[in-house]
Amino acid sequence: MWKLKPFAPIMTNSKAFSVLAGWQNADLKPSLLAFRNSCKLFLKQSPEQHVGNAHFSLQAKDWQPICQAASRVNTYSKAHIRAFFQAWFKPVAVTGNKPTQGKFTGYYAATVKGSASQTAQYSIPVRNVAKQGSPLAWVASQKDLRTLVTEGSAIIHYTDDKTKAIEYIKGSADNAVFQETEDHQFHGAQDVTLTPGYSMAVDREWIPLGTPLWLSTNIRQDFSKQAQPFNRLMVAQDIGSAIRGAVRGDMYWGPGQKATKIASNIRNQGSYWLLLPRTMKT
Repeated sequence: MWKLKPFAPIMTNSKAFSVLAGWQNADLKPSLLAFRNSCKLFLKQSPEQHVGNAHFSLQAKDWQPICQAASRVNTYSKAHIRAFFQAWFKPVAVTGNKPTQGKFTGYYAATVKGSASQTAQYSIPVRNVAKQGSPLAWVASQKDLRTLVTEGSAIIHYTDDKTKAIEYIKGSADNAVFQETEDHQFHGAQDVTLTPGYSMAVDREWIPLGTPLWLSTNIRQDFSKQAQPFNRLMVAQDIGSAIRGAVRGDMYWGPGQKATKIASNIRNQGSYWLLLPRTMKT
């Protein structure tokens, strides 16, 4: 069992699921599938593995029974999925009696034109972490390279129409290194596959990776309309250098033009409830 450390500079307050706007009508199946990705990691870890932070002293064993239950949920039944979350979790505000407002943005897997070999047009190397910095590909400009670093995941579109999916590992634009992901699936800081529209980058100094979060904000997914209320169960599976604070999130939208447009237009205020194990003492 885990508990809030007494010196942590936050106060949690648990509530019933009735406080979650839109909860009863939400499609939770994609959220469950995204959470199962985090479970793949939790279930492989030693039960004593620390997976929390200074505010929440979590071990892998705190998630493992929940993950075992998640694997048995009938994904064809909306009622069963909802019942699973309500049985194993409780909504908790990070600070105070209700969620605090914070900034929410979006990110995507960029598509950048490039070449498998150095040419006059494509002369900037995208370095391979696994091969002592030898190039994975070549892009046309430092701007393109910065895009790869900023977004973290990308598809290099070669001149012959072939593609290569890569992920940023570490370093600044001047010395950044990447790795290829052969399945064209991208992974976050938790080292699990990201789910477009359901994975979110957070500040892991405040939010433990793998935690489900009920997000309420406004988003434009249909650009013929104004931004609409957006209530969805996300999963904290990534981090970002600009994602700092108790209430701050960056939503992952995947690759493609639509994903790029949606993510690039998210600069909204919002809030979230953490869904934490019912065994937590507050």
